[in-house]
Amino acid sequence: MKINNHTTHWLQDLKPVQRGTLSQYVYENLLEFILAGKITPGEHLVEQKLADQLKVSRISIREAIRELSKDGLVELVPNSGAHVVDYSIRDIEEIYTLRAALESIAIEQLFKLPAKERQVRLHKLEEIISAMSDLEIQEDRLQGSALDTEFHRELMMLSGQGRALKMWEQMSAHIHIIVYHASQYFPSFDGFTNRHRILMDLIINEDKDACINYLKKHIIEGGQKLIDTMDKSISNN
Repeated sequence: MKINNHTTHWLQDLKPVQRGTLSQYVYENLLEFILAGKITPGEHLVEQKLADQLKVSRISIREAIRELSKDGLVELVPNSGAHVVDYSIRDIEEIYTLRAALESIAIEQLFKLPAKERQVRLHKLEEIISAMSDLEIQEDRLQGSALDTEFHRELMMLSGQGRALKMWEQMSAHIHIIVYHASQYFPSFDGFTNRHRILMDLIINEDKDACINYLKKHIIEGGQKLIDTMDKSISNN
């Protein structure tokens, strides 16, 4: 998904690593820049340039890139090197379909908890929605996408389904990147908080079926909106 067409001069913003396990700090630096959209989908990660900027060995760079590859965020292309993953429409359809399925499982499990226990566990979601309201006013796209991811992660955690959560976590970085890049092309943040508030109210009101249906609609429509945005971006270039 390469909807951000301007050249991003992010390399000089990376700070040399000074402590700890070198490859781990390189990994964290690059991960932060990828999630923040400073390194855009499709960009080539050149080992020597990164090593020179961060003042570490190419071995440390290579290990960090290998970890990013395991996360599915970097693709290692034979005879071409490492490139940040560029999401296709098919990728997005698959990710959002899997996300809808996993979060539907989470809702099913959440409603199996005793009502009092379930209500107690919802306070964290309330806090996230409150933070969303503040960001909607500020139109902070980066933090908005982070809060969206945090809300749905918390929903997964509340289910107590460890394996489902692990599968969801493997997709969470992709979701964060996709949501952030697409949000830059949405006309406004209007409705961002309310969409999550509706889901929360359905949980509070004990309406499981309506909750699952709305959740699926919320996720699938979000994916489709993203795909529509990509189509428009491609058509305009």
